[in-house]
Amino acid sequence: MSGFTYKGVRLESRWAVLRELENMKRIVEAMPELMSRRLETIWCDTKDGATYTVTVKDRLWVPDLKWMISDAIVDAVGGHTGIYIAGDEPSGMDVDPYRPGDYA
Repeated sequence: MSGFTYKGVRLESRWAVLRELENMKRIVEAMPELMSRRLETIWCDTKDGATYTVTVKDRLWVPDLKWMISDAIVDAVGGHTGIYIAGDEPSGMDVDPYRPGDYA
C-alpha cells in the first residue's frame, strides 16, 4: 500500500492504483477547504471497488462532515460502494453505497 499527501490529507490505495489516487485528489478538491482540513486520510480499497475509508483528525469532527464527505465523493467520482468514517468522534460510522444508476 502506498500513496501521498495532498493538501494535508494522506491518500492511499490498497495497490497504489493511480486512477484511485487521482480520484481521491478530486475528492479533496470537491470539499470546502474548511472541511477537507479536518481529514487525516482517505483510503480506497482497490479490491472492493469504490469503497472508501476516511479518517477524521482527532477532535475535528462536526456533524455535517459525514454528508460533506459523501457529497464530495459523488461529485468527484460519480458514486461509491460505501464509506467508512473513522476517528475519535465518528468511530465506526458508515455511509450506505450511492450508485446513481440504482435510483430512478
